[in-house]
Amino acid sequence: MPVADETIVVAVSGGADSLSLLLALHDLRTRKKLDLRIVTAHFNHKLRGRESDADEEFIKQFAADRGFELALGHGPVAEKGNIEQNARRSRYDFLSRTAESLKAGNVLTAHTLNDQAETFLLNLIRGSGFDGLSGMRPVRALAG
Repeated sequence: MPVADETIVVAVSGGADSLSLLLALHDLRTRKKLDLRIVTAHFNHKLRGRESDADEEFIKQFAADRGFELALGHGPVAEKGNIEQNARRSRYDFLSRTAESLKAGNVLTAHTLNDQAETFLLNLIRGSGFDGLSGMRPVRALAG
């Protein structure tokens, strides 16, 4: 990850993992360890009605309080098929478009060890090969 003179996009859902990532970046920037343009990116899937809108409002304030720019995306999620997978595709499409429009070199997402374990187990159940059984890679291309 760069430490100066670049733009990064940080995917923030409002959950503890993504807020912790944003707080860590804020701390590093405050202590002059990072000199980056940090853009908080939030995609409101509109799946939980008022709760989804409340998350968006919280993130707007959270980002503003720390001096981060904010990119917001909205959109319905296709209900045909796996809704979680469809939501993930919508979110990553938004993150990709946001990074491209800002000429950002990186998009940061936050995942916990539980996320890694879940990915591993789901891939195991599906009969994945070695790539799937290794879980999520720490760095990957955004597209795909």
